[in-house]
Amino acid sequence: MYAGIFGALGILSAFERILIFSFFAFLLIFFCKKYKKFDKPQIFMLAGVFLLFFSKGYIEEQMNQSVLSPEEKNFMVVFQEPIKLDGNYFSAYGKEGERKEKVAVRYYIRTKEEKEKIKKIGAGAVCPVKGNLKVPQGAKNENAFNYREFLYREKIHWIVQAENIELDQCRNERGFFYSLLKWRKSGIEYIEANFPQETAPIAEALIFGYRHSFEEDLLDAYEKLGIVHLLAISGLHVSLLTGLIFYSGLRIGIPREKMIDFLIAFLPAYII
Repeated sequence: MYAGIFGALGILSAFERILIFSFFAFLLIFFCKKYKKFDKPQIFMLAGVFLLFFSKGYIEEQMNQSVLSPEEKNFMVVFQEPIKLDGNYFSAYGKEGERKEKVAVRYYIRTKEEKEKIKKIGAGAVCPVKGNLKVPQGAKNENAFNYREFLYREKIHWIVQAENIELDQCRNERGFFYSLLKWRKSGIEYIEANFPQETAPIAEALIFGYRHSFEEDLLDAYEKLGIVHLLAISGLHVSLLTGLIFYSGLRIGIPREKMIDFLIAFLPAYII
């Protein structure tokens, strides 16, 4: 438990206010030494956990920088998330092929034929995109949902406002990673088709870590209530999913040993 607390304090020190959370960590070390009678190896272990998580968070924060130039117009985008269509409005997330930087793509569809082609874009599709880079919009009002901050935490710094997508020149990447992305996309599409509209975004977030189906106002409400972390995949969610799969397999007659072997193979792929 204490290791988890020091890990959390290390992350908060890296991403939020280093002096405040480092001071809390120091006070907790003092408490553990004076009142819990922790010995030196235990104190050093807790301090090491704090420094490890702080270093990891600090490095991630420093590396969260854009390498794209605002003047760039042509991009080769690898789509890694299911696309979202709202009438003639197309939105998706992917990576710029050469620099491997994540971007959001926005596009207004011109014809029905173009819309049908766009529907076929799947995970791993690589398409030439021409457009302009736009800085994501921040919060319009104090305490309102900050879309720019949300994208920043997703390591996205630019929105590509596309003028044209060369759909006839799209190709599909191959490999184990993209097979997993296609499997994930199929799962998300199944949820959207079969779950009630009110619960589908929650199921997508908890099972596949996909939060882009939420409306901005709803995400804003979760943040104000301080429960947005419930939409992230955590150890508890993975444990519940693992338990559900394991005992479902036992109920239909699959031997325990084979279910354990299956989960050993399934969990690493699910984590990726």
